[in-house]
Amino acid sequence: MAGVRLQNVTKRFGDLAVVKDSNFEARDHEFIVLVGPSGCGKTTTLRLVAGLEDVTDGRIFIGDRDVTDMHPKDRDIAMVFQNYALYPHMNVYDNMAFGLKMRNLGREVIRERVENASHILGLENLLKRKPRELSGGQRQRVALGRAIVRQPAVFLMDEPLSNLDANLRVAMRGELKKIHQRLQATVIYVTHDQVEAMTLGNRIVIMKDGLIQAADDPIVIYDRPGNIFVGGFIGSPPMNFLRGQVRKEDRKFVFDAGSFKVWLPVDLYEHLENMQEREFVLGVRPEDILDRRTAELQKKDYNIMNAKVEFSEVLGSENYLHLSLGTQKFIAKVDAHINPLPGDHVEIAMDLHKMHLFDPESTQVII
Repeated sequence: MAGVRLQNVTKRFGDLAVVKDSNFEARDHEFIVLVGPSGCGKTTTLRLVAGLEDVTDGRIFIGDRDVTDMHPKDRDIAMVFQNYALYPHMNVYDNMAFGLKMRNLGREVIRERVENASHILGLENLLKRKPRELSGGQRQRVALGRAIVRQPAVFLMDEPLSNLDANLRVAMRGELKKIHQRLQATVIYVTHDQVEAMTLGNRIVIMKDGLIQAADDPIVIYDRPGNIFVGGFIGSPPMNFLRGQVRKEDRKFVFDAGSFKVWLPVDLYEHLENMQEREFVLGVRPEDILDRRTAELQKKDYNIMNAKVEFSEVLGSENYLHLSLGTQKFIAKVDAHINPLPGDHVEIAMDLHKMHLFDPESTQVII
């Protein structure tokens, strides 16, 4: 296996730059996930690594080799696409073996590799079936098997689970984790699904408009987002953003959102001293907004407020309350048994010890 490094990589189509001066590294044996909204440049980045698109500027390295100008077949990579691209007239064995036959490997080598991959993927009893006789999840595993038998330096995966139903996607995420642990492979994986990125990646690379916004361990990005986009993109439901000013009242600092005020944590006071009367965006995650009863059981110092319920989303184990206080709207993640009706008022408790303050113009995090 080998790592992958992008050095100041840019890709333009005419005057349009779809990947802009990208720098990141997928270390040897690491599972890296490129994630972002549609059109952010993540799939183009993957295609640049694969050699399916030409680099406009910059260099790409796989291991110690500069592969920027190499043909795809010489890069020692295997790619798994969104569509399975299986040969319909071939059975599972032949689909997995086809690429090895084209490389003129011996029959015994091919048999050993296909049997090993089919054992890893649980396909031993399906080797004689045609693709039309397989479920979506089984076809996806065959596509993975076709990549595994090549024993490449790097696996590149472009939204391989997006054609599966919700339950099967969850199951296949677990399978991919186990496969990666067994193979100790280097994987670069593309998805638009932030939950998929958080659960699969050793590190995640978040992209927007061709630019890398963050590249780090998923929990680090979740706890310490660098800007408003990252804070809102990672997390389900997304981070709440409230606009207002920092003020000092009775020797305490408050965040004044107009229709309500919240006391800010004492341990932030030294940072807030020079931030008075400035406009900020306060970011607080839905799980840090509790119903009052739960907050009182935790015996913490919360801001208690009375908010209006706009609507709720019950998910079985939890309930997302969509609330409003004046013109400000936000989401609280509460117990599923707390299910008020639209128009009701509920007392909620806001824990700001994990909050963030963002600059509304640059959108960068201040605290």
